[in-house]
Amino acid sequence: MKIENPKRLLKIIANYSAVVWVVSIVGVVIILLAYGLLAYMFGHSRGYQLAFSQGWADLSPTPAPEFSGQQLFDAVNGYRKGKGLVELRLNDNACNDIFSRWQALSDPETFGHEGLDEWAAERYPQPYDGGEIYAEGNSPEDLINDWVNSPSHRIMLEGNFFYGCAYASNHKGVVELARF
Repeated sequence: MKIENPKRLLKIIANYSAVVWVVSIVGVVIILLAYGLLAYMFGHSRGYQLAFSQGWADLSPTPAPEFSGQQLFDAVNGYRKGKGLVELRLNDNACNDIFSRWQALSDPETFGHEGLDEWAAERYPQPYDGGEIYAEGNSPEDLINDWVNSPSHRIMLEGNFFYGCAYASNHKGVVELARF
């Protein structure tokens, strides 16, 4: 077979190579976008699962197990005991509706300690002397470490309180502390 115009053939091959290269790049971009969309839909990279056509494939570490309000309360008392402080006694007034404080604190739109005084006025003898601490983490110990490393939260954690209650869910916990 005789090639009549070798320059034209080289030009065709170069154009073909450029097309293959562009198509390959576009394919990689589509795959990355699809992966990103699936990761977003199925929990970012927080230990949840990403769907594939062959089933579920776990691409990241398993999420930490949940902990309860009782576990958090016990950990707070363990910390206080280790510091030579009085262990908190559960207070029914605080425990009856601590979930509402947890909800207010764990909602990004209403986050803050606003409303604590009104909440406490309905539950504790007056004058109320207490407060609350809130944090997010994988274990009660994570929350305690966060509080210990924050001067204002550490003051509350190590304060001269006698009563309290704790609630935890979705790796978020709140502890109410009071003295009266």
